[in-house]
Amino acid sequence: MSQRKSQKTSTSRNRRGITTSLVIFLSSILGFGALPLFVFTQSPASASQSLIAPVQQTPVVVNSTTIDLSWYPSASPTVTGYNVYEGTTQSGENLNKPINSTPITSTNYVATVNPSGNYYFVVEAIDASSNTSPQSNEVEATPTNNPILYVSTTGSDSNNTTCSQTQPCLTIANAVSVANNGDTIDVAAGTYDTSSSGTISPSKDLTIQGAGASSTFVGGTSAKSLSGSVFAVNSGVTATITGMTIQFGYASYSSGGGIDNAGYLTATDDTVSDNKGENNGGGISNSGYLTATDDTVIGNQVSYGDGGGIYNNGTFTATNDTITNNQATNGSGGGIYNGYGGALTATNDTITNNSANGSGGGIYNFAYITITLTLAATIIADQKSGSNCSGNVTTDAGYNL
Repeated sequence: MSQRKSQKTSTSRNRRGITTSLVIFLSSILGFGALPLFVFTQSPASASQSLIAPVQQTPVVVNSTTIDLSWYPSASPTVTGYNVYEGTTQSGENLNKPINSTPITSTNYVATVNPSGNYYFVVEAIDASSNTSPQSNEVEATPTNNPILYVSTTGSDSNNTTCSQTQPCLTIANAVSVANNGDTIDVAAGTYDTSSSGTISPSKDLTIQGAGASSTFVGGTSAKSLSGSVFAVNSGVTATITGMTIQFGYASYSSGGGIDNAGYLTATDDTVSDNKGENNGGGISNSGYLTATDDTVIGNQVSYGDGGGIYNNGTFTATNDTITNNQATNGSGGGIYNGYGGALTATNDTITNNSANGSGGGIYNFAYITITLTLAATIIADQKSGSNCSGNVTTDAGYNL
């Protein structure tokens, strides 16, 4: 009994001694300012690991100095904006200086560049604490002097100076105004009522292309004609108009209800229909250089002058065209009137069912000064009124009907 008591007393003393020693040991450590052994620190995860990178889409070259960038948003919920970095070599972006002055809150950015060389871009997402994501995929773009501007019935002209594929313009007129020489304007399928906005008059060299004459319609409507020509190509301008129907223009006291050309115009795969001119050229008036291929000129009318379908007083080459059901109400040349200063070459064309109150239901060639009218493999037949062909045909290349 006394032995057990002695053992308990000894154990108790030992415990008190250990406790006293531990307290003294810890006190001495704290007294010297040492850190407690039980304090641990952990470095936070890096920002580039906590934010998810955006994914860039294919860039759109708007013109020789403008590139439209867009990307899919970061999946991180804390993202407040994006920075865009640019370089002129692959993986050579300057990651210390974004090209945007403030964080971009949308998923689109228009970059202004020099008109030469290749450009490379990456995008980073940022949060409110300026943490950044890893870089997006890198995209490449090469500025060109012949970019494409886009027009769509679902587009917008408001503050739109790029007419990009992702943000198209609403009207052809706006695309023409912001385009540069040599640009192409792509007009999507749809009806573009210009009866309120007026004549489209390019003053620079452009290609305006539609989705096809049966899909893209430009001009007035059956309910309201456009006051003026649908297109007017100015002197000195080189233009191409292709793949659309040009309709319901009304050139009162002037010429060319559909097209009035004083420049260098190529018209291909177009339909020019239901237009009216009071002076000359119900459908088309040409005083410049006109090349028309695979076009249909139908249902046009001139009220007081000549050329129900086409009035030519310039240089006109017509190939594989159909000119039908046009009318010169009080003049000559129901289908075509070739004026005293005109040079007309018609090849593989069909000119039928036109009418003129004067001469030449199909073609009237005015022989006053030097005139050139060359016909080859062209059908001129079955005019509603007026002879099929009147005036002086200087060259018959054969195979005409």
